[in-house]
Parts: sequence; structure tokens; C-alpha cells
Amino acid sequence: MIKNWFKQNKGGFTLVEVIAAILLISIISISFISIFTQTSKARVTSERVINSTYIAQQEMESFYAYSKANKFDIEAIGKVFTKYKLVGNKLIQLTDDQQYQIAVRFNELRPNLYSIIIEVSELQSDNRYILKSKMENIYIWGGI
Repeated sequence: MIKNWFKQNKGGFTLVEVIAAILLISIISISFISIFTQTSKARVTSERVINSTYIAQQEMESFYAYSKANKFDIEAIGKVFTKYKLVGNKLIQLTDDQQYQIAVRFNELRPNLYSIIIEVSELQSDNRYILKSKMENIYIWGGI
């Protein structure tokens, strides 16, 4: 009689097999979800760095064009680049959406030779700006 009972139930799954299958599928699903979450975070982070680098590149090109046609004068630069505020030897600007802060510093290396450092910081949820990109270049001012 016991032999017949085992023969009749060979076509189905036992409760242990079903629970084991559900557990295995859950573990695999959790692994994939964590991979997708990390990928999403990495995409957002790289997008922010790319945006801030693009802003720094645009500003660097603006200062390059200005340096070719003009002598170095921080006061005059502050008047031409009106979105910037002059703070010491640094120019500071917020983008129109207040999302990024751009800081430009000038260091005289030799007469008419200046190092320009552009730092782009992003506004965080706690209203602090965190540096996202930094770009430095050396320009000869005055079209020499």
C-alpha cells in the first residue's frame, strides 16, 4: 500500500521543493535588484560630473577668448563677466537655477602669464555646495 501511494504522487512537487525554489528565485531576484540600484546610482553620479565638467569647460573657453584680446585686470574681468561677483582674487557665480556654483581663481605665474582654476560645485540637499569638477589652465594674457 505504501508503494502504491509513492507511485501515485511522483508527478507533483513536495512542499520542501516548492519552498526551496521560491527561496532560490528570491535570492537571485534580490541580486539583480541590487545590481540595478547600483547601476542607477552610478549613472546619476557620472551625469552630475559630466554636467559640471561641461560647465567648467564652457567657462574656461570664455576666459580663453577674453585673454586673447585683453590685458589681465581682475576688475575689468568682473565687469565683463557680470554674472560673477568678485571676492578677493576669486570670481564666484551661481548658475541660473542655483544648482551649481562656479569659482574662478587667477594666479600670476609671470608677467602676462596666469593660471586659471575653475571649480564647479553642486548644491546638495543640505544646502551645501560640494566640489564636482575642477579644471586648470595657463593662459598668456593680452594676445602676446
